[in-house]
Amino acid sequence: VELWRTDGTQAGTRRIATDLSYPLFGGFFVRSGPWVYFLAEGDDGEEIWKTDGTAAGTVRLVTGLEVDVRAAVGVSGGLVYFSGRALWKLDAGGVVTKLAEFIEDLSYPEARFVGHAGRAWLSVDDGVHGQELWTSDGTPAGTRLVRDIVPGPAESRAFWLVSAGDRLFFSATDGVHGEELWQTDGTEAGTRMVQDLWPGGVGARPDWLVAAEGYLYFLADNGLTGKEVWALPLGGAQCQAGDDRLCLNGGRFQVEAAWRDFQGGSGAGHAVALTSDTGYFWFFNPANIETVLKVLDGLGVNGHRWVFYGALSNVEYNLTVTDTETGLARRYFNPPGQFASVGDTTAFGPLGESAVTVATPSPLARTSSRIHPAAATGSCAPSSTRLCLNGDRFAVEVAWKDFQGGTGVGQAVEVTGDTGYFWFFNPVNVELVLKVLDGTPLNGHHWVFYGALSNVQYTITVTDTVTGKVATYVNAAGRLASVGDTGAF
Repeated sequence: VELWRTDGTQAGTRRIATDLSYPLFGGFFVRSGPWVYFLAEGDDGEEIWKTDGTAAGTVRLVTGLEVDVRAAVGVSGGLVYFSGRALWKLDAGGVVTKLAEFIEDLSYPEARFVGHAGRAWLSVDDGVHGQELWTSDGTPAGTRLVRDIVPGPAESRAFWLVSAGDRLFFSATDGVHGEELWQTDGTEAGTRMVQDLWPGGVGARPDWLVAAEGYLYFLADNGLTGKEVWALPLGGAQCQAGDDRLCLNGGRFQVEAAWRDFQGGSGAGHAVALTSDTGYFWFFNPANIETVLKVLDGLGVNGHRWVFYGALSNVEYNLTVTDTETGLARRYFNPPGQFASVGDTTAFGPLGESAVTVATPSPLARTSSRIHPAAATGSCAPSSTRLCLNGDRFAVEVAWKDFQGGTGVGQAVEVTGDTGYFWFFNPVNVELVLKVLDGTPLNGHHWVFYGALSNVQYTITVTDTVTGKVATYVNAAGRLASVGDTGAF
């Protein structure tokens, strides 16, 4: 077993040098400047050699190492390697310098020791901070702890270190969110969680991180789909909108939906943006909106960003909202058989950023049904305050009253032939989404579903222009309700 080189062709594959000591199987080959360093075994133990690719330029630098070299990376002017419980620097002239000592041997070096941005990065325990991320430029002064992610002797268990673009990625826990994907730019402030894929304390446990073709690939479990392959674009975009993803509130917040029907089928919701702060998901048919969600900036009110969503479906689904600037996430669960609304005014801020919220059902809010003969015109005439749904048969209007006693009527915006929404105070702030479906083949009725994104007092009036029947739904002040009325008409 001797030293060879290749340019990828048969003719360019040749032996560099003979009569070397016996190279170790699995010994490293590390490029640093014009040299490639490698590990061999001599009569007195491990040896470190360097080569420039020629027989004359193949030189032994260090012999008789007292302990095994576990991992090595190239840095400016030489090599940094971990041996035993210490970190060392070897320069091109063969001078060895001890950089730091730690209390444990480096197990699994392939996942805990990498080169990135001309520096060595390693996950070790110094006896004070627990197992945390360290970096070295090859000098004692430049060997330092990057961030004590779990302060004190507890440890973050930084693992699966990989260099990708201008960042280093790894798996770690902060002691609150479980093991998740982290990144660092080398500074304490720039060392943070990328995303809380499984919101809460369980952790997605990402592993086998690999960077390729502009993406970081890894395995992880988000608590919904089991352990699968994930990809993170390395281009630096905050949120990448797509068929299955909303990007709200200036593109900072990423929203995804996952559903499960009553037959056990499952899938991802299809995302459609309505305004910069609001969007909806459909599950089974593009014309049938299932849930609507908005993210508002409430920092000026209580120091948090708020999440509101309303249900137009009673199948089981999860909504995951991620702050792409911090990686923190919230997950909202709608149990099967329920129409639920959530108004989370502490969603993202000093508190409440990691919980999983189970939505509670809303009681039916229909307060009256009557026949109004004058309304039996046979057709609905749409206007800025009136929705005409389900073949223009049903007219929908809303009147509101705010907490200061101000009153007004909702401004109507049609979305599909069966669905529309109302805004009360600002065109970008959706307050209420409503749909009318023909359920007569199932139970002989037309159905009214609405999802609330507002807790002000309002009254919804739905009129069947064919029969003159009018159904009224009242939302009391301070209440956030979604309703599925399958006996409306």
